[in-house]
Amino acid sequence: MRKNLKYYTILICIYLLIFQNIIQQYILIFKYFDELFALSLIPVFAIKVAKNRGKFRINKRDLLIILLLLLIFVVGIIANIKYKYQPLKIAFSDVLLVFKFFLVYFLSKIIMTNEFIDKYKKKYLWHIKFIIIVLFLLTILNYIFNIWPYTERYGIMSNKLFFGHPTSLAAVCIFLMACLFMYTENIKKEKNFFGVILIMVLSTMRSKAMASAIVIFLITIYINKSNKKISFSKFGILALVGVIVAWNQIEYYYITLADEGAREKLTSTAFKIAKDYFPIGTGFGTYASYFSAVYYSSVYYKYHLSNVYGLSPDKTLFTSDTFWPMILGQFGIIGTISYILIIALLFVNIQKSFENNNKGIYLSKICCLVYLLISSTSESAFVHPMAIPLAFVIGAYSKNRLIS
Repeated sequence: MRKNLKYYTILICIYLLIFQNIIQQYILIFKYFDELFALSLIPVFAIKVAKNRGKFRINKRDLLIILLLLLIFVVGIIANIKYKYQPLKIAFSDVLLVFKFFLVYFLSKIIMTNEFIDKYKKKYLWHIKFIIIVLFLLTILNYIFNIWPYTERYGIMSNKLFFGHPTSLAAVCIFLMACLFMYTENIKKEKNFFGVILIMVLSTMRSKAMASAIVIFLITIYINKSNKKISFSKFGILALVGVIVAWNQIEYYYITLADEGAREKLTSTAFKIAKDYFPIGTGFGTYASYFSAVYYSSVYYKYHLSNVYGLSPDKTLFTSDTFWPMILGQFGIIGTISYILIIALLFVNIQKSFENNNKGIYLSKICCLVYLLISSTSESAFVHPMAIPLAFVIGAYSKNRLIS
C-alpha cells in the first residue's frame, strides 16, 4: 500500500481537479483547492531535496523561467509599494494566483517522472476513459432531458453539464484529451475516445474551445503523418486558424461592443495603464484580477471603469475575465515581455519532449499550451483553476528532472 501511495494520491488529485467546480458548490473551502495544490510544491520539494541529500538540478530554460517569474514578482511588489493601490497582504494573495500555474508545472516535473508514468499509465488510462464515458453519457442525457440549466448560442444548447460554465467543461475535455495522449501507447487505437472528447468540446458552443479543438486536431494529423514536431512558423499558422475560428467572439468582445464591453474596456485601459505607469504597472491585485475585484481596486475608479457593467463594485462579474490585460496593467511592459518570454520557453521545453516512438507525450503538452494561448484571448487562462491540471500535464514526463 505504501508503494502505491503516490499513485493513489495523484489519482485522487486528478478526480478532484476535474470535478472541483461541482465540489466547490457544496464545499466552500474547496474553492481554494487549486491554490493549496500549488502550494504543495514547497513541502514536496523540501522532502525530495532532503532525501537526495540536498542535490537538485535544473536546465537553463527552467532557470530562465524562474528568473523571469522573479522579475515579475519584484516589478509587481515595487509597484504595490510605490503606488499603494493595494496593501501588501492583498498583493501577496494575488502573487499565488499569478504564479500557481508555474508552481504546479515545477511540482509535476518533480513527481511525474518517466518511470512513474510508465509504471502506472495503464491504470491511469482506465480512469481517464471511465471519466470520458461518464461525461459523454451525461451530455447525451442532458440534450434529451435538459437536466442542468443552460444558455443558448446560435440557437443551440451551450452544454456545461454540472460545471459552472461551458468553458470549465471545455477545459476538462482538453485535460482529458491530454491525459489520453500521455497514457495511451497507440493514439490511433483510441480514436473513438478522441472523437467523443471532440464532440463534447463542440457541444459547449464556445468559439475558443472549438478553435482549440480544431487546431489540436490539425496538429495531431500533421505530426502523425510527418513524424515531425511542429515548427514555430507552422505553430503561428495554426494560431491564425484558431483566431479565424474564434473571430466571432473576438469581434463581439473587442470590436462590436467597443463603447460598453467589459473585456474591451479592460483591454484598452490596460494599454493606458501601461503607458501611465511605465514600465512596471500598478502592482499585484490592482487590475483585471480576482483580488482586484474582491478588494475593489481604486484603479477602476481612476480610469472610470466602476460604472461599466460587470466591472462595478457591486457587480464584478467580468473583472477577472481576461488574462493579458491583467498582466499588462499590473506588471507593465516589463512584466508582459517577461511573461511572453516564459511562454516561449515553455514551448521550447515542449519541443524538446518530442520523440518519434512516443508522440503522445509531445501531443499532450502541445494541446494544453494551444488551449491556454487561445483561451487567453478572452478569459483568465493561465490563472484559471482549470489551468492547474493543464500545468500538471505540461510539466510531466520531463527529460529534465529537477531532482537528480
